[in-house]
Amino acid sequence: MKIETFLRILDILEKEKDLNAPAYKLKNAYKRNPYTILMTTLLSLRSKDENTYKVVKKLFNKIQTPKELLEIEQKRLEEIIRPIGMYKQKAKTLREVSSVLIEKFNSQVPATKEELLSIKGIGEKTANIVLNNAFEKGVIAVDTHVHRLCNMWEVIKTKDEKESSKVLNEIIPKGYRAKLNFKLVVFGQTICLLNRPKCEECQVIKYCNKAKYFHPFSPLIDDKSEVLILGTFPSIKSFEDNFYYAHPQNQFWRLLSGVFDTKVPQSNTKKKEFLKKHHIALWDMIKSCKRENSLDSNLKEIEPNDIEALLKKYPNIKKVCFTSKKAQKIYEKNFSHLSTDTYYLLSPSPAYAVMKFEDKLKKWREVFENR
Repeated sequence: MKIETFLRILDILEKEKDLNAPAYKLKNAYKRNPYTILMTTLLSLRSKDENTYKVVKKLFNKIQTPKELLEIEQKRLEEIIRPIGMYKQKAKTLREVSSVLIEKFNSQVPATKEELLSIKGIGEKTANIVLNNAFEKGVIAVDTHVHRLCNMWEVIKTKDEKESSKVLNEIIPKGYRAKLNFKLVVFGQTICLLNRPKCEECQVIKYCNKAKYFHPFSPLIDDKSEVLILGTFPSIKSFEDNFYYAHPQNQFWRLLSGVFDTKVPQSNTKKKEFLKKHHIALWDMIKSCKRENSLDSNLKEIEPNDIEALLKKYPNIKKVCFTSKKAQKIYEKNFSHLSTDTYYLLSPSPAYAVMKFEDKLKKWREVFENR
């Protein structure tokens, strides 16, 4: 994926604010200052935000300084931290780091990476998060979500989070670094989950070559429709325009207009009016699939639309036509028991350019003359 595309994704995700995301709840759970941000970051390591949220809400709305934390007895601190897990080690780390801050940094959190890393218990990831969130340094902190998503989209190709951090901080413009981590964490927690991604809810699916795509719009059909034209699956351009056969080089609307000797409709509204006037319905064979581009040959994990239910609902359909061999094969595999007449329309796709337009139009006219 090109950096420009990735930055476009970040711009879109910036507008999607899911306040129920664990990362949002954690961020708003406590009074934030450099010290509480550092302590929360240490607690969140190897812990889910949902669990960290419960602890920091209780702990860091009262405690705001290293001195105040050290006034809590070790066992009491362990009890508070227990829901997170590794509570004994984390309680020890919080106390040790707090002591160093008092002794070496006048109770203040240092604002440089070198000084932060000099404190035992603070690693590079923690340092980057603190520099970014507490001091607005514009450093990309990489966790499991950032590492996974950036590699899934092929923005980077790295083996671990440390390498991802190095590469991302080199290639991402400064203006995008500050919020990158938070945006991708929220996205990874709510939409692009590791084992059960919600591709049907994803706002950036058109940029993703790993996602499962769901058909984005309803069939164009009414009770007077007589011919149902089925494509395979909307192209990436059709996803963007939210309408059938939207690619400017696709000949569908030009061919269909030629069949009826009319001008090619330009707007989506005019196209709908055209279909209704000539009793033509449009839909596609595939309900969901995975793909890397708009070519039918790259469609995988295909789930067909329920064409049988559609034909039962609209019994005036007497003819089903296909604009691709792939669509025809899927229909024959799943609905060959239906008695509706079927026909193949030579593909209008720009990928099928072996035949002249005039020859295609002649074949299309032959199909429609047989109504």
